[in-house]
Order: sequence, then C-alpha cells, then structure tokens
Amino acid sequence: MKSWTDIFRDTRLLIPLAFFLCWEGCLQLGLYAPLLRPRSYAGNVERIMRTIKGSKLQPDLLILGTSVAYQGVNVELLNQLLEKEGLVVQSAASEGAILVTQHSLYRELAPHLKNLRGIIHVTELTFPWTARRLIDPSNRSMVAQINRFRAFELLERHEFRLSAQDRAFLLIRSITYQQDIREFVTNPLRRFKELGKIREGAHPDFAYINREKFRLSAYPANDLGECMDVATKGVKEFNEAGQRITDNHHRQAVWRTCEVAVRDPLTQSGYSQWNALFFRQMARIHQDAHERNHQVFTVLPPYSDLIPGLNADWRLEHWQEGLKSVPGTPVLIDLRGSLDGPQNRDYYYDTIHLNEEGSIRFTRALAHSIREEILPRLKN
Repeated sequence: MKSWTDIFRDTRLLIPLAFFLCWEGCLQLGLYAPLLRPRSYAGNVERIMRTIKGSKLQPDLLILGTSVAYQGVNVELLNQLLEKEGLVVQSAASEGAILVTQHSLYRELAPHLKNLRGIIHVTELTFPWTARRLIDPSNRSMVAQINRFRAFELLERHEFRLSAQDRAFLLIRSITYQQDIREFVTNPLRRFKELGKIREGAHPDFAYINREKFRLSAYPANDLGECMDVATKGVKEFNEAGQRITDNHHRQAVWRTCEVAVRDPLTQSGYSQWNALFFRQMARIHQDAHERNHQVFTVLPPYSDLIPGLNADWRLEHWQEGLKSVPGTPVLIDLRGSLDGPQNRDYYYDTIHLNEEGSIRFTRALAHSIREEILPRLKN
C-alpha cells in the first residue's frame, strides 16, 4: 500500500493538479474577465466597472439601480444638461442588480471617485416585497465580479444565507466561470464577434446609452392579460410605411414584463417580513454612504400606464415609512408621473423599460429634479 508521500509524488496526480492550479491562478488574476459574454450579468458588471474606473470623469453623483435606471437614464445627455451647474454624473446601474449587488458596486467604485458627494438611487415601488434571503444565480455571478473576498461580509450584513455551493462559486474561479468558459470553447468565433460589436460602439466614459427604437404601443392592449395575449400571437414586424416596429426579442420582452407585472409581490406569502428585510438592507447602503459623507437620494421612476397598480400612490406610504429607519436624512424624489400622457406607451420598450425617446424625456425630468431637489442638499 502506497504512503501519502508516494501518492503526492505520483505524476498522474501532480500533472493535473499543477495544471488546475495554474489555470485557477490565471482566472484569479482576472485574465479571463475581459472575455466574459458581454450580455451576461457578469460580463455587464465587469464592463461597467472597467468603464467607470477607466473614465477620466470624476463624478459628483453616482447612479445606482437596476435595468430601469440602466436603460432609463441617458448619462451622456444628463451631463450635458447639468454642465452649467458644474455637476458630473456617472452610472453604475446594472440589469437585474438587487440591493446587495448595488451596494457591492458602490463600495468597489467609491474609492476611485474622489469628487463623489451623492448617490442617486433609482429604485421601484414594488421592490420592498421582493427581498429574499437566498441569493439568485444572476446576482451571485455579479457579486463574484466585485471584490468577492469582501462579498461574504457584505452578504452576511444583508442577511443572506449562503450554501456551500454559493461559497465555492464566489471563491473558486473555475466554478465561477464554468458555464461561460463552456460557451466560449463551444463557439469562440461567436464570442469574439459579440465582444467586437460591443467594443466597437462603446462610449469611453459611459457603459450604456439607450438606442432602442421599438415601442410598447406596437402591442395594443387594455390590460396585462390582453397584453400577454397580443404578445403571444405577435404583431406585424413592419408598419404600413415599411418601418420595422418590433422583432422577436421585443415581443418576448413585452410578454415577459407583462407576465411579471401580473404577479404582484404583495400577493405572495411573507410579504411583510420581506418588506422589513428590504429596508434593513437599504439601511446598510445608507449607513456606508453616511460614513463616507455621501448623501443618498432615492428616485422613483415611471412605469407605463399599462401597469398603474404597481405604481399606485398607496405603495408610496410604505417607502416613506421604511425610509424613516435608515441613517442620515433620506430624500425621496417621486418621478412616477414624469411620462404621463396620451403618448405614454410610445416612450417604453416594454411595460417598465424605456426606449431611446423615453430615456431622453426621463433624463430631462431627472436633470430638473437634480437642479431643484438634489443640488441644494449636496454636501460640499
């Protein structure tokens, strides 16, 4: 029988082990990160951090949020509108990012932003009832890109229950990137084309500028059920003038956001405890910002008039009550009605995300609020 020392001298074990350690070492050094699938959650966060850290801009205000802010705020236009005030704004909003991911981005980027004075937190009325204690795969992959060794402490502060699988995913890059590497090896040419396309149209200072032309109004409906029916059946891709008004990706986005809106989180069990958990997590962000002398401004964005129930006034009371428990002096800016009117659905790509025209209009409304409500409160 072989001794333990003989086993570890066996080249059949040493060669694969050495290869794994070298491979893992390369991944730990971040050599693979630039090759991540650009439209994946991890790839998106990596690009946002790389863009902000590489930008010459030194923002006074940093935007945090989900895809609503990511697609809804035209940061290039916002900076042009605030040029006279001498304010610079940057956005770290990321698609699908829950509070702990937004908090991770803030903590990672804040030391690099020497002029930062405030946070514009674009959130949504329904969010307090969507908090959970188990981290979903998409946010786990995003947090893994953002100083994952500090992520354990932050996840614990946000009261997440991590499984052994979660911990291995955060620590071992071979596991973190397993699925992405498999896709890359299967079709490397496609990956390089995707990366080239993203970088070709990339702005040197801003991670994303909305160029979507399609409109929610292409799918006429009186309620969410009818919206799903129309999206399921589909509509003509071209209008009478020969202009393309939709495609399959757009149709799926409309259907998916209608389907999500049907499931009001208040109808789910345990909504009161999730509401309480959300504001405890929110308080963690405000606490860190308060310690850095950064003021947090909470902005409620508009939804399309197809889902008025999710943006109802009575939900605002929960926010007003919940924000009383956060450190500092919270400021709530209500922009839910900024796109109201007969053309409301022309400004949306789907039920919650804006198209290019909508993002321009919302950005102008946000710029006005920054001048009137945020600028006077900014700490020098």
